[in-house]
Amino acid sequence: ADYYAFCDQDDVWLPKKVEAAVNALEKIDQQKKVMFFGGFDYYDSDMDFIGKGLRYHKKITFANALFECLPLGCNSVINQSLRDSLIQKQPTQSKSHDWWTFMVASGLGTVVYKDEVLMKYRRHQHNASATGDRFWKLLKFRIKTFFINDYFGIIRKQMKEFFDLYCEELSKEDQRLLLKLVEPSFMKRLSLVCYPHHYRQKVTDDFVVRLLILLGKL
Repeated sequence: ADYYAFCDQDDVWLPKKVEAAVNALEKIDQQKKVMFFGGFDYYDSDMDFIGKGLRYHKKITFANALFECLPLGCNSVINQSLRDSLIQKQPTQSKSHDWWTFMVASGLGTVVYKDEVLMKYRRHQHNASATGDRFWKLLKFRIKTFFINDYFGIIRKQMKEFFDLYCEELSKEDQRLLLKLVEPSFMKRLSLVCYPHHYRQKVTDDFVVRLLILLGKL
């Protein structure tokens, strides 16, 4: 089978990354749309260790994928079926290629996560996101992103386009969830706030998402 990996040229794959991905992907029916991703650690521009990357312990679901991009593009590997689907229905409103790929795989196929460091993620001053930065810099980045750059509007547009392109291929449960998000009403927001499963991996982040839904921001 053919597999495809996004590659940022300044990051470093550990020797076992490709082997781990292929071993995991080959255990799954290749007719399914499958995405694999592993762990990573942060390094600076000189490749000096900064800190450990995020680890995920809760179940990865479509609801989770709607509100949080867990994989990095550079630590992901996808199969032919997922690649074909991404090419056939290309979005115009996606926040990022890795997030869109994650949504398609989690909603229409399978996501495989290996809790093992498989790459060194290099951080530069000009990186597009502030993931891995210290608290105050990260807080400044989030305030600018969420409240100045219309982050929530972008996420809503991403959800709406996903609904338009893939709604009929989702499970009935995921269809109902996404419909409530793209065609909201007060009662639908209350239902989303009481959703019995997590939206994000961290409890505090999950609480914030529910609050934003209630306030009509998401």
